[in-house]
Amino acid sequence: KNIPLAIFLTVAVGGTLFTVISYLMHQIYPSYDNFRHADSASLEIALYTGGAFLKSFFLAGTMVAVISSSLSSHASASRLLYAMGRDSSLPKRFFGYVHPTLKTPVFNIMFIGLISLTAMIGELEVIYSFISFGALIGFIFVHLSVIGHYYIRKQERGFLKTLRYLVLPFLGASFCGWLLLSISKNALMIGAGWLIAGFIYFLFRIRSLPDVTFGFDRDPR
Repeated sequence: KNIPLAIFLTVAVGGTLFTVISYLMHQIYPSYDNFRHADSASLEIALYTGGAFLKSFFLAGTMVAVISSSLSSHASASRLLYAMGRDSSLPKRFFGYVHPTLKTPVFNIMFIGLISLTAMIGELEVIYSFISFGALIGFIFVHLSVIGHYYIRKQERGFLKTLRYLVLPFLGASFCGWLLLSISKNALMIGAGWLIAGFIYFLFRIRSLPDVTFGFDRDPR
């Protein structure tokens, strides 16, 4: 009960904060076309609102928030790779390794760190769009998984169950698909290439490891 409640509270509180703050910022600085640098628009608004002190204070707070968010993302991504390595979805010797003393997936941590360093040479818009591509693809398949598991596999039918396990997930997947088409073309091309490469690798792994089901039920015969 606690984890679903935490998820809903995070979405509700975060969505409310984003909406209210965006509205207030727009009221303070409605001419968004006049920003010198769109990537640092919040700093320009802070300078416009409270001068150099507020800009410096906001920049310091932003640095703390970025570091905290990066550490959280780094930890979660490295442990996600560990879970995939432990289940043999990725090479277990590398991704499923845990340091005997530190008790952490050190190879995954270093691997994610090296990938994160590419942000120093990449365009911020493309990076944001690429992250959005991965998130939206994940959300789409989460919705489709609900349909596949409950409506198709478990035959959960009836009016309310059809609404819950077919109509709403289909609408959610469609909305995520519409958002996916709105990101930059470069991010779509890179993401599509990454998705195709992942699918090819999945086919290779499922053939080379016949005992691994990857969540699919195999015929025991």
